[in-house]
Amino acid sequence: MKNINVLINNKKYKGKSGETILELAKRNNINIPTLCNDERLEPYSSCYLCVVEIDGVKNLQTSCSTRILDGMKIFTDNERIKKSRKAALDLLLSNHYADCVAPCKTTCPAGVDIQGYISLIEKRGNCFDKRS
Repeated sequence: MKNINVLINNKKYKGKSGETILELAKRNNINIPTLCNDERLEPYSSCYLCVVEIDGVKNLQTSCSTRILDGMKIFTDNERIKKSRKAALDLLLSNHYADCVAPCKTTCPAGVDIQGYISLIEKRGNCFDKRS
């Protein structure tokens, strides 16, 4: 297996042929956030939290599906990346009030959908904020 020289945040690392940026980062204790990555599965899509910047590439790239290349210069943490990750997380959370069953719902004697109720209150509050 061929060794590949890569710079991550201006520090030199040796990667393995066929390895993704995320795999290399994890192996070297470099934190790149992700919600969807599972080593047992090939990436099908992405949560887009694992985006990184690659020198010479216009758009941010997902580290879970981008394979390393010799001489690649990767940045894992800057303002552009943080802004993109926040937007991805905001999008994921924008409609995530009822996907999980919370303990307060499973133990509520009346069976009230507490998460849905709180979400409706929040949405109604936003309507009032816009009128004032």
